[in-house]
Amino acid sequence: MSSDLLVVIYDVSPFAWGAQSEKAQTDPNALSFTKMSEQLLVFINSFLLLNRENRVAVILTHPSKSLFAYPGPESKNESKRDSHVTVDAIISEHLKQLASIDVSDKKDTGPLLSGALSLGLCYINRLKSEISNLQARMLVLSASSDVSSQYVPVMNCIFSAQKQSVPVDSCVLANEDSLFLQQASHLTEGIYFKPPLDIGVLQYLLTIFLPDLVSRKYMVLPQNSNVDYRATCFCHRNVIEVGFVCPVCLSVFCRAQTQCSTCGTRYMVVMPVAARPKVAAVRRAPAKQTFASSSSSIPPQPDITIVE
Repeated sequence: MSSDLLVVIYDVSPFAWGAQSEKAQTDPNALSFTKMSEQLLVFINSFLLLNRENRVAVILTHPSKSLFAYPGPESKNESKRDSHVTVDAIISEHLKQLASIDVSDKKDTGPLLSGALSLGLCYINRLKSEISNLQARMLVLSASSDVSSQYVPVMNCIFSAQKQSVPVDSCVLANEDSLFLQQASHLTEGIYFKPPLDIGVLQYLLTIFLPDLVSRKYMVLPQNSNVDYRATCFCHRNVIEVGFVCPVCLSVFCRAQTQCSTCGTRYMVVMPVAARPKVAAVRRAPAKQTFASSSSSIPPQPDITIVE
């Protein structure tokens, strides 16, 4: 019997959820961090109840670090019957630890999505070498906007997931769409979905992201046909169609730079050469030739120089 592995990447950035909490104070139907965490635990327990061979891993992404919350050393001796109790307790404890970290100096960094994707791909690769017929997939719950400085590492993780045939599903809880996750879900044949209502996130999770890869072939699931492949510049974080790329670290800029702000590489700027007067090449007459017969001698020709 084949087993399924679900790697959940949960965005716990305090900046993104702080804005949601302010919205929840005026709107009772708004999604808060506490409500989302409770609904996520219900979704994880539902996945474990589908099949006793199902496995789940939870990675918390934070502006300071990406934490592998579950499974951990404390969950090795758990039984299948009590696994849902252990999952709830461990994840809740890690959420409390991350909430106490001071991130006042990391306001512009955003969650470390590339680090969380790397952890998930490494874990999937290890389990695939140990378990045969393992079907693995990833689910990213993002509440933050894209960070332009993570464009290159995130794209490297996407290509790695594509090579390992690991679908990346995306559930975007932010106000705007995520260009990174759009490309990730499209290239890995996953599902990209942005819930239109905050009040029904659990329903969307159970009906869209809970079915396995085989069951998806017989279901009508959301399709994202408008994938934006434009890059984000590293200087102003604007979406651009044509830009300048650093040859060392592949950072994208909207304007020409003399030095890369990411890796510090200095560029050799070639200035246009000023217009110069055109000078024709000098043609000289051939050397004098002497013939035996004086009657057939050719008079010498003067040198000719043509200058424009």
